[in-house]
Amino acid sequence: MADRPVPIPQEIYRHFKDKEKLYQIITIARHTETDEDMVVYQALYGDYKIYARPLEMFMSGVDREKYPDCEAVYRFEKIEKYEKYEKAEEKCERTEESQEPFKAGEAVDTDCVSNDLLVFLDAKTYEEQRNLLVHMRPRITQQLIDSIAASMDVAVDEGDLEERYRSLLNCIKTREKYEILDRS
Repeated sequence: MADRPVPIPQEIYRHFKDKEKLYQIITIARHTETDEDMVVYQALYGDYKIYARPLEMFMSGVDREKYPDCEAVYRFEKIEKYEKYEKAEEKCERTEESQEPFKAGEAVDTDCVSNDLLVFLDAKTYEEQRNLLVHMRPRITQQLIDSIAASMDVAVDEGDLEERYRSLLNCIKTREKYEILDRS
């Protein structure tokens, strides 16, 4: 662990067993009984459960005796530049004529959805988040709204997709106006 930097809030990691499932760091906490550092992190899929794991275990290497064929080096690996999604990013590039609003029931490319979420999570300012949300509007889904809302720790009421989208956008606009987001 000595040569790996300690995770910081909002970084994205993936577990070696399922590279499709991503986790966002919430914080590093101190265990009150053992005084050991714990990583608190949230799943960015399913029911968005929050987990805690000792920092040493989080940063540890993959057990080669138990998983001899595993290609990953560490139990959790930080995603620097979403390498898996770089090709999806090219695939998701849109032309002027494709800037139409989404249509209910329209098929959505899940690679683009994943890329949209990851790019959103990487945004450094609320202005950037707002611009990204506007840009991804044609591909927005209920699941993407839920994922973005969970990552921002906000609640977006159930309902019509368009209403939920507007509600999330208004939340970001409000934060942009009144709060400071500094991820540098």
